[in-house]
Amino acid sequence: ATGRTLSAWQAEREPAAPGPFRAAVLSPPRDVLAGRIEARAEAMMDEALREVAGLRASGWPRGPLGSALGAAALAAHLDGAIPRGAALSRLATETRRYAKRQRTWFGGQTDWRAFEDGEDATAYLADF
Repeated sequence: ATGRTLSAWQAEREPAAPGPFRAAVLSPPRDVLAGRIEARAEAMMDEALREVAGLRASGWPRGPLGSALGAAALAAHLDGAIPRGAALSRLATETRRYAKRQRTWFGGQTDWRAFEDGEDATAYLADF
């Protein structure tokens, strides 16, 4: 939409926010995150199925929405190819894998301070 490539944006090492800022990554324990992902996937299942049905009605899988997390599994359920529980499981699995990729990416940000497994970030953020 901007006419610029992602690599051009990434080449700019200026802060996205005006003024000074501190970057912090707050990572819950993996088992806590996995439980939250499972609960969230279950809570959003009905709405996600409606969204996929709507996408299909408008020409899905064209565009990036066709590759959204869990979309293929939800479509398979709508087609009757897999049961609801299997679609839910695949949605949660894809989301956990995405969260793992995010954690890996954040870990590579050397100018960001990571706080994991309940470590207190208050002092780091308060004196800024």
